[in-house]
Amino acid sequence: ESKDSVEFKGEPIVYALTIPTAAPHPPLAREFVRFVISPAGRRILEQAGFRLPPRPAFTGAGPEVLK
Repeated sequence: ESKDSVEFKGEPIVYALTIPTAAPHPPLAREFVRFVISPAGRRILEQAGFRLPPRPAFTGAGPEVLK
């Protein structure tokens, strides 16, 4: 019996979202990040096939910059 396909095993891809310190429109960037991590934004990502952790992980400046 011959196989005509190959199976690869891997790890999940981890994506990040950041606001660069030199962003040309920081308030708009913060608004976008707030939307992406909101329930509505998370629903859109999940409907697109992304598997999200229950809570986003923050490093660096973290959620205080989103206020």
